Amino acid sequence: MIPHPKPSPSRAPATSSLPRAQTGAAWTSSKDVEGLAKRVAEKFDAVDLLINNARFLSTWAPLAETDLNEWWTKWEVNIKGIIAIILKILS
Repeated sequence: MIPHPKPSPSRAPATSSLPRAQTGAAWTSSKDVEGLAKRVAEKFDAVDLLINNARFLSTWAPLAETDLNEWWTKWEVNIKGIIAIILKILS
């Protein structure tokens, strides 16, 4: 996420207009996504660029040998979390 910083008198004038990159963990629950959106709104005027690049990888295995909990974690991080953040940031 590269948000547009809110003006702050403590920032040096020469760098105050530069973007600040923010990173974090993979958020997958609605509560976590709500909290993230709230913190972003409190700190920044707008999100100019969202690099939504969370992912969970595991060792490849045939479907019949896949652990269901591991598969669900992949779904939660790689699909649900990414879509949840996009929808919340766009709203």
